[in-house]
Amino acid sequence: MESGSVVRVLIVDDSKAVRSMIYRWLHQEPSIKVIGEAEDGYQAITASKVYDPDVIILDVEMPGISGIEALRKIRAHDPDKTVIMFSATTQKGASATIDALSMGASDYVTKPSSARGNENGADATRRDLVAKILALGSRRKRPKSASSATRYGAPPRPLEKGTETDAKLAGVRATVLAKNKERSRDRQQGDLEVRNKTIATSPIDAIGLGSTLRSSTIKAEAVVIASSTGGPAALSEVIPKLPADLRVPVLIVQHMPPLFAEMLAERLDGRSALEVKIAEEADRIRPGVVYIAPGGRHLEVERRGAHSIFCHLSDGPPEQSCRPSANVLFRSAASIWKQQLLGVVLTGMGADGSEGSRAIVANGGSVIVQDEPTSVIWGMPGAVVKAGVASAQLPLEQVAQEIRFRTKNSDRVAGASLLDKQR
Repeated sequence: MESGSVVRVLIVDDSKAVRSMIYRWLHQEPSIKVIGEAEDGYQAITASKVYDPDVIILDVEMPGISGIEALRKIRAHDPDKTVIMFSATTQKGASATIDALSMGASDYVTKPSSARGNENGADATRRDLVAKILALGSRRKRPKSASSATRYGAPPRPLEKGTETDAKLAGVRATVLAKNKERSRDRQQGDLEVRNKTIATSPIDAIGLGSTLRSSTIKAEAVVIASSTGGPAALSEVIPKLPADLRVPVLIVQHMPPLFAEMLAERLDGRSALEVKIAEEADRIRPGVVYIAPGGRHLEVERRGAHSIFCHLSDGPPEQSCRPSANVLFRSAASIWKQQLLGVVLTGMGADGSEGSRAIVANGGSVIVQDEPTSVIWGMPGAVVKAGVASAQLPLEQVAQEIRFRTKNSDRVAGASLLDKQR
């Protein structure tokens, strides 16, 4: 967020007690300013147009126009409006929240059991809400940039700079490709020493972009996915696009409470050609099945016998303040599938998945991430890029296509998968 700027917030809830509680929480934050309140969906739609808040906190269940319908009308007027759903921890509330997230709500926060704000649960809700308001409000103030795919060499090198724009990367990439073309005579003669020197001294090398734009040609036999803030909508874009003949398992860590994770699995299962389910203890992992970690438990994989791999759930300590943690899943999967594992890190706050991505690459696998322009929050994918272990940054709409390519092909460079317009 720019120095001195504040995030302007509109609070929408039919309960005066809840609105007062949220106001007290946010009034303590110097970087947040409450600019208005609304007690129903009608007022929310009007206030959104009049005040143009950076973030709207929107109750899910309200009389008259529901939070879902209000969200639909608000986003029809402003498709980029940042909305955080404030949801009850009930099956009805969880189901409606998943609907809202699939419709474009940026994130959600679950209501505490009491509106008085003195309980530990209320304090945790306050911290969660404030963190998401600041992160999402900051994103709205950031200048938008065009989305494009960026590919890195293999093995990736640590990034020395983390703020280059896609345009600069594209320009450097073009320079390197031109130089490689000029040196094609050396490569054709098999002069490996000259070629390696070319790669090492390339101007693109300082920021980690490989001059050959090649990555592992090994076919992936399993896919692991990490997501958090903005993840349900991202997963709703990726999973339904995977084909029925996908002959590999997909395992997902999405940071959600148990009931919300179950609702997400149910929604994705109904929209997908693949079976989508909550992972259970001792589930035998099968190709063509998507396993989602249950809320509050780590998901790992373990081999039993020569050819059987099973899910294992654990109550180990949180990592990066997360349970389930993508790090835990990624590390265990890397130990099983090694170079035949593909990691995918989608939008999310924090850095969960970065250490697990290091483990995947250390075992010979590869990791792709969602790019910054299409991420609700670029914390998790950005951490992987900064760690130097991403083989590609892709717009969200191209992630499923890349998964299909890397799980079906083993004889072409990955760089061709999104450049071949005929596929």
